[in-house]
Amino acid sequence: MTGPTSNSPLITTICDKSKKDHTFPGPNVLLEFRTGAAIPPYDYTGFVATIEFIDDVSTQSASTAATLEVSPYPSIAVQRNLRNDQSCEMTIKSADIKSGHFDLRGMQNWKTNCTIRFEGREPEIVHISLFNYVLKASSCESFIEIYDGPDVRPKDKTKRLCSPVENHARDTNGMFRERQMFVSSGNHMTIFVRRLMANNQNEETEFLDGAYSFFNVLERGTLQPETLCDVNYNGRSSSSRGKLKHPGTEQIFWNVEGQLRCSQNLIPATNQSISIKVISLNKMSSDLCYTECGDNGCRCVKNATSIVDQLYVISTNDDILSCICGDFQAEWLPVTVKSWSPIKLVYSVSKYSWSNKGFEYSAEYSFKDDMVCGYRVINQHTGILESPIMIRDSPLNFYYHQDCTWLLDSNVERHLTIEIGSSQSRPCTAWNISIHEYSERSNDKAGQILYTFCPRDKNATNTLPWQMNIVVIKLRAMTQTPPQYYIKWRSDVDRARLSGSTAHTAAANRSLKLTNNWTILLINIIFVYVKQLKNS
Repeated sequence: MTGPTSNSPLITTICDKSKKDHTFPGPNVLLEFRTGAAIPPYDYTGFVATIEFIDDVSTQSASTAATLEVSPYPSIAVQRNLRNDQSCEMTIKSADIKSGHFDLRGMQNWKTNCTIRFEGREPEIVHISLFNYVLKASSCESFIEIYDGPDVRPKDKTKRLCSPVENHARDTNGMFRERQMFVSSGNHMTIFVRRLMANNQNEETEFLDGAYSFFNVLERGTLQPETLCDVNYNGRSSSSRGKLKHPGTEQIFWNVEGQLRCSQNLIPATNQSISIKVISLNKMSSDLCYTECGDNGCRCVKNATSIVDQLYVISTNDDILSCICGDFQAEWLPVTVKSWSPIKLVYSVSKYSWSNKGFEYSAEYSFKDDMVCGYRVINQHTGILESPIMIRDSPLNFYYHQDCTWLLDSNVERHLTIEIGSSQSRPCTAWNISIHEYSERSNDKAGQILYTFCPRDKNATNTLPWQMNIVVIKLRAMTQTPPQYYIKWRSDVDRARLSGSTAHTAAANRSLKLTNNWTILLINIIFVYVKQLKNS
């Protein structure tokens, strides 16, 4: 500012990393180091700046250099070269910072219009959450518009908030209200704000503040609509392997308080498997839960009504495959689940707040092409399915989750016989094979269960009712030892039904032959009678 106070006219704003020279006439110049808004969320990480002050270049032979270390709010957006008679233009780039907070209350010199552009890189999207805004003018004279793209164009407008409207992050009881979030379809998003100037200094100026995050979909998955932190990883479009970590560290989580639940859904493609390996995990806060690991996975032992910090893997049916909580044994790590169907890694914090964030963890995932399990349609009348050879991984807590489905359509009206066998002696909870009626009502076509095979049965043969020539066979497993099994089937001819059909046909032929003989005899009698009449 060209004066001794913060109310003096603004000359320039410096907010990038380049080295610049500025000349001011004096006699007074005020340098103000702004480290972010004086409102939460507070997230000071500091920056370093070097400034040289030179009074008179022609006479001064030496300069005074000072290194200033300030604790800023690193992500605050600052307008460039703003004057009292101009609208403000801000561009926030992911190349500079990946997440942060923006607040128009720190930019009171702009008159009516302000544009904030969020510019990400490929393949990033922009995630925005609005915290507080006040628009007091009547009949939409003031407004906030959200655009899905880099420009203010009518076709890209996704939301308009018209005055008079007011929203605060917290209600009168101090509780956070429902979040207002927006996600771009590409790597750009724009906020346009129009306001009326306050009539006097005591009147509150219209404003807006919120948080943003640039979200790399290739590394962090595809953010799901209407969610804060639920993402999908697809086997064919996401990276084949990557790292997973705890959410909740970005400013966009500032207005979250209470229970926080974020899921990372990993979806293998056809003939693919997915593995999740939990590598590290710090102690969770709750003493109301402890972890037990066995052949069927790790499980959280707690009261059914208790809400505790947990990290768990679930199937598409919401069956918990493995769960870690409380003061677990560090030597149990890593815990790995390998599956041939979609699974979710769920991060659940019982009491989250910006000042007291949740527990930390790190994990890895990997998609791999194989044909061990999946959904297959088989039209052969006779055949055999055998468990593939899988070399058991050596880590202690490595688990195989299989949910395989075979639709067996013999396509002939015969007796279908299915034989199932195994050399293992394992409980049904480790793995089992079930035979189901065919049903159009379910997605996998599996209807009522006809029979369930457990490994300890060793061998079982089932002959299905006549004309039941299409069934669904399912294998379910959650175990440290890969299942060993075989499934044989054949379509047998029903001799009794075939004999009955032949006898019926023969009887019909004899009846037809007898009828034909009587017809010929009658014709001959008539012929002889007519001939006698002519001779007489």
